[in-house]
Amino acid sequence: MKVSILTLEQILNQFKKSRQKSPQTYLAMYSSWLGGIVTDPELMLIPIDDHLVHRGDGVFEAMKYYERRLYLADEHLNRLLGSAEKISLPVPNTKEEIRTLIVETLKAAKTDNAVIRMFVSRGPGGFGPSPYDSCGSQLYIIVTNPKPFDPKKYETGVRVGISKIAMKDKFFATVKTCNYLPNVMMKKESVDNNWDFSVNISPEGFVGESATENIAMISQSNEFLIPSFKYTLRGTTLLRMMTLAKPHCHSVKERDLTIKDFLNAKEVLMCGTTMGIVAVTEFDGKKISNGKPGAFADQFAKLFKEDLLSYSQL
Repeated sequence: MKVSILTLEQILNQFKKSRQKSPQTYLAMYSSWLGGIVTDPELMLIPIDDHLVHRGDGVFEAMKYYERRLYLADEHLNRLLGSAEKISLPVPNTKEEIRTLIVETLKAAKTDNAVIRMFVSRGPGGFGPSPYDSCGSQLYIIVTNPKPFDPKKYETGVRVGISKIAMKDKFFATVKTCNYLPNVMMKKESVDNNWDFSVNISPEGFVGESATENIAMISQSNEFLIPSFKYTLRGTTLLRMMTLAKPHCHSVKERDLTIKDFLNAKEVLMCGTTMGIVAVTEFDGKKISNGKPGAFADQFAKLFKEDLLSYSQL
């Protein structure tokens, strides 16, 4: 078998052919490695020896840009910087510099609605595990078209199963790193079982989170209860909903919650950056809220939509 040695021109032509067959979802990318912004998807590349690629050595965030407003910008930026600090990853820019780079990348994207993903990587330099082989950490910012959540699910609710994938160690569960293999396997598990989401369980039997969303519940006494953050990432949307929910619930609490607690709940909710708030109408094969979205789910969804505009930054 003869394998061609490709020229740069041939590679770019092949990229263009491939892109023509797929939706144009990638709008703009800032790369500290390239030193600027590109709008051609063919040029949105990361070096193969960047430790982000072959070791998952990096941290990331995904933010919602809605009607030309960036939602929870400070919260996402603070968590990005906090995650980097926890794994001793130098961030090549200050918080305000990153904010400016986001604005400039959005201008280049020319869109009113998007998802903005930020990656801080250990950087290029060898294929070994040592972080000291890198030539310096890098920042990548990608603006993409939002992938809409199925609107029917807001009316019918979603199905949630119990994951068989082991929960991450407490340290890694609370850091948003790019080492997401357990999350990938949880998502695969959900698709294979015809669930919308699966949630993991700690060795002690406490409910954690889904692959990319947080879960919460309304108790029979109208308490808004959240699984302990000892086992989960502090979801920005969930934290915001905890604040918004206070006037509408008997109390808002974070605590250890079991499968039984969720099965006995008045309502169960999923919270995430891109989808917002959606009711869970089936949990571990049992109906929740008589199999229909309840009053709290409807109210919280409305609060979230209102907050998108009133609390948005940038």
